Amino acid sequence: MDTILIIAPHADDETLGCGGYLSRINKTGGLICYLLVTRQPAWKNVTKMISFYSFNKVIKLNYPPARLDERKMCDIISDFRCVLDRICPSKVLLPYRNDAHSDHRVVFAAAVAALKPFRCVEQVKEIWEYETLSETNQSEIPFDPNVFVSLSQADLDYKLEAMKMFERESILYTRSEREINALAVLRGSRVNLKYAEAYHSVRMVV
Repeated sequence: MDTILIIAPHADDETLGCGGYLSRINKTGGLICYLLVTRQPAWKNVTKMISFYSFNKVIKLNYPPARLDERKMCDIISDFRCVLDRICPSKVLLPYRNDAHSDHRVVFAAAVAALKPFRCVEQVKEIWEYETLSETNQSEIPFDPNVFVSLSQADLDYKLEAMKMFERESILYTRSEREINALAVLRGSRVNLKYAEAYHSVRMVV
């Protein structure tokens, strides 16, 4: 059984980027672990989201949000290494390396450093980047997906239901239900599907 680690700079990134995929995993089987890098002002919403997804393991690092670029990179890498050693995932999902938000870029860079093949080649077989509405689509370097996860209507509804837990975020036009639906349709049309989530494969060992 696969052990999947989702690394989210902020609570709601996992939903925007991977909510449909999480629905599929919960139906087909697999261990889902969640690493939340920064602390959040509305912990109640985070607790509801964690319960909704039924993560097998949750780790919170409590770094201050929007200030990761002020922290020593070696400290973040060390924290990520400790998490990887505890969880031993076979797949890791990361934010896009060129996202507009600096926290996303730092998380990607630190995670990739912690995931160097000579450190964990036996365990991590796949690394994917996910896209986050209002961050990935604002990047100067366009996101170019090469992995597409087919979503059913139920998967998309599950993702939208999870997003409702983040009221302040879901009312933003750039992260609204309309935009989430539109992106799922757009990604699905790329590969002749009704709905899809898109990812970029950084590494795959077969």
